[in-house]
Amino acid sequence: VPWSVEVSDPDGDDLAALTESTELAVDLLHYTGSHHHAHPSSRISGQLSGVLQVDDVHAPGNVVVRLRATVTDASGARTTSLPAYVCLSGSTAGPCAG
Repeated sequence: VPWSVEVSDPDGDDLAALTESTELAVDLLHYTGSHHHAHPSSRISGQLSGVLQVDDVHAPGNVVVRLRATVTDASGARTTSLPAYVCLSGSTAGPCAG
């Protein structure tokens, strides 16, 4: 799954510093009925794009991959993106149910 993050700072922090402080959280959400629990899959730091290898071996048809990016600027202000979900082929869980 290809992914990319765009970062900017209204205070004018430079892109290299923002990139260095960026972390992408990749979590596998394992659904049992309407409830889920998260399996932290990986954390990718200092990159704004890449390719993820994902699968649903843990619970075929009941796994959704959640991506969230967090960046911290030079003043310590931190923000986390809204989640993006990756629906795997055959998944009918959570946000992939529709």
